[in-house]
Amino acid sequence: MDRKVEGSVSRSSCSTCCGITPIGVCHRKLYCDVPKPTLSIMNMAVPFASYPIATYLAGILASQPSLFDVSNSQILLILSDLTINYGLVHADFTRSLAVVPSSKPSKVQKKRVSSSPSLSMPPIWKKLAALACFNLFFFLSFYRILHSPVLPDPLKLPLVLPKPTADGVRIQILSSVQSTTGLIVVGEAMTPPKKDLEAYEKSGVIHSVRYLRAAHSLLGGVWFGPRAMVMSEDDKPLRDSIGVVLGDSIYGTFVLQEAARLVNSTHKAPENALIIGLGAGIAATAFHRHDLNVSIIEIDPAVYNAARKFFGLSDIGPSNVFLEDARGWAARKHVESQKPGTESTLYDIVVHDCFSGGGVPQQLFSVEFLEDLKSVMHPEGVIAVNFAGYVLSEASRLILRTLEKAFRGQCKAFFDAMTSLTEEQLRDDFMNIVFFCSPSPEPLTFRPAYMHDLLGSPLRRQMLGTLHSREIDLSLLREGDEQDKEKGLPDVIIDANNPLGKMQEQKAHHHWELMREVLPDVIWETY
Repeated sequence: MDRKVEGSVSRSSCSTCCGITPIGVCHRKLYCDVPKPTLSIMNMAVPFASYPIATYLAGILASQPSLFDVSNSQILLILSDLTINYGLVHADFTRSLAVVPSSKPSKVQKKRVSSSPSLSMPPIWKKLAALACFNLFFFLSFYRILHSPVLPDPLKLPLVLPKPTADGVRIQILSSVQSTTGLIVVGEAMTPPKKDLEAYEKSGVIHSVRYLRAAHSLLGGVWFGPRAMVMSEDDKPLRDSIGVVLGDSIYGTFVLQEAARLVNSTHKAPENALIIGLGAGIAATAFHRHDLNVSIIEIDPAVYNAARKFFGLSDIGPSNVFLEDARGWAARKHVESQKPGTESTLYDIVVHDCFSGGGVPQQLFSVEFLEDLKSVMHPEGVIAVNFAGYVLSEASRLILRTLEKAFRGQCKAFFDAMTSLTEEQLRDDFMNIVFFCSPSPEPLTFRPAYMHDLLGSPLRRQMLGTLHSREIDLSLLREGDEQDKEKGLPDVIIDANNPLGKMQEQKAHHHWELMREVLPDVIWETY
């Protein structure tokens, strides 16, 4: 039984509450029926998981071709909004606004209890109101605040950054398209006003350069404006699709690949050239200007379109453009070549340049792929394989051994640096190396470059005119073969044992650091 203590309010244990409450006060509408806060696993997980889930889904959706026209930023923000809406739908809106009474209820409180009015709207209406208010606020203000500075893709019109950087670099984005290999961006470091041009040249501030990038990888670029130079007035400069005069490549390695035309150990002049990995189309354009029949294999259609529109690549005809993976293309051609009565084009020159983002697609360096590729090469043809890395490295030696296995040891290699290099620099400096190989049994030799080979280009005069001084002594690479065997590395790259990808991963971060030195930060930060 309950005991009454004089001078105190009677209290009674309430089976509903978590303690002792005054008699007559413990009513469902005022105290006991007020829901206590609950922390379910779902309610806790939704706010914490919403952002990573939205980020993960945004990455998946952004890679879908049907959504290439939608900005990655828009996809992320819309998914974030949906996950927050999900949290609101599952939130607890049943708490009432009732006030816990004092120890001694007043007559007003008793009257309120007896009438038991509801002071709040139904939970479903609370949820609808919360959803409406949040989404209105999100899309009218919060969306604009959180919207990433990433440009919309595809970019409808060229965009000029409103302000130059502190050192005067002004950026214009000509194109930004989400595609199969990432975000393909064409941009420019614009030409300064004439009155400031001399000051820019003295200070070394980059200007008058057009570049092509795929995500964080630089695929190529050219000079334009005052930096588009030719060797004489009689030389016709290259122009883009709207007539802008274009100059030399910003990378010498693309010109160095053209040395495949200078091979004179063959009995016939080259007629057909195959480009695997287009980039800005420097080598493809040069071969076309030399009247070669050019075919292109490029996995990303946006890269091909950019080369055509912004870098002066000529129309070589749709039958000569293969927008697909080179591995499948070569395997298909190999099978077709074995069918009786099949006639197919045999290429005198093959340029293999697939380096991107700090590494190369390892499946395009295996013996199996090279054997497929040889099936479409002329018996006296030449292949130029570009590799970016360290000359005296495990990866370089592995590629050399694989090429010599596929091409009977008929290989030579050249670097693209502007000056001669020491053995220490060959070991420690990151650079482009171009391997030239041929299935022909004849020793590989190169003739000198003549004026008609240069196409009026100062860079071609520099790179091709000094070709022999750029040759790498391959015996320096072979010195490390025994060490590679002791480490358990394969003799050559085959599909079943291909460590090239892992080797490249170890150097990818350093490559990114080097790219930040090649072009200023603003170029990498604007896309």
